[in-house]
Amino acid sequence: MECEHVFKGHADGVTCMRCGLRMTTDEYMAYLNAPEDPKEEPEAPKNPKRARKPKEEPKHE
Repeated sequence: MECEHVFKGHADGVTCMRCGLRMTTDEYMAYLNAPEDPKEEPEAPKNPKRARKPKEEPKHE
């Protein structure tokens, strides 16, 4: 499982509030500048949404 890091800065660098990962300022700068893995774009839904039918007025006879 990979942590969705939430970093908090301090005098010596940063610390992830979720997993406790510590980085110096130089390591953190390298982490921010590193290319991310290309995330796959979500596919279009297989069944497109249909338009709603207009409401019919109730017929009173």
